[in-house]
Amino acid sequence: MANLSWNRELRHDVLLDRETANVREWKPDLMWISVWPYATMKHNRLTNRNLMVLRVFQKGGACMEIRQERADDYNIIFQVVTEAFSHAEHSDGNEQELVTLLRATPSFIPELSLVAVEDGKIVGHILFTKITIGEYIELALAPLSVLPAYQRRGIGLALIREGHRIAKQLGYDYSVVLGSPTYYPRAGYLPASLYGIEAPFEVQDEYFMAFKLQDYAPHVKGMVKYDSAFEID
Repeated sequence: MANLSWNRELRHDVLLDRETANVREWKPDLMWISVWPYATMKHNRLTNRNLMVLRVFQKGGACMEIRQERADDYNIIFQVVTEAFSHAEHSDGNEQELVTLLRATPSFIPELSLVAVEDGKIVGHILFTKITIGEYIELALAPLSVLPAYQRRGIGLALIREGHRIAKQLGYDYSVVLGSPTYYPRAGYLPASLYGIEAPFEVQDEYFMAFKLQDYAPHVKGMVKYDSAFEID
């Protein structure tokens, strides 16, 4: 498919989507993103779920897919996260170790550890894990990683949107993130204080954000409690 022209890729993808009634389209500057079955609705016997792949068709014929991570991806993901944060403005330098630690905790959700793959190469990763806000179990987005050479192409936003889609299907109501107030609002995040959600550390209001996943989400109010792997007192 990577050898097809932009227009042929676009028409073919949308046709398949319509035939399977899985039309989910997002169209930023030079991208068309849609969700459609990977192979023939690949079935995961462990979770009893049909796996879906998000395909991003970019101008020039490049093709990317977003899928759930596999065990044989772990070492590559470690390298991707390390490189992604090596020159980040805000980093504590242990994001790659955090991903490894979180996989071994009850907060880990396999369906929400996703990789972006382009031409067979993992170029990005995103992880959502469980948090508590009062009596509610919700999600924290951390970390989001894209290789430096692949940044500013919409890959991070595509990972976030696919994570949101899956999280919504799994029944979660909110996702929180600590990050750039100029980047995450592009994915719909707003200051968490607007939802009554408090950070368990001192931070400027605009840096701690939340996204409402469900239209009917209950009103939550309280302080976020992260997994102990985050080492937040």
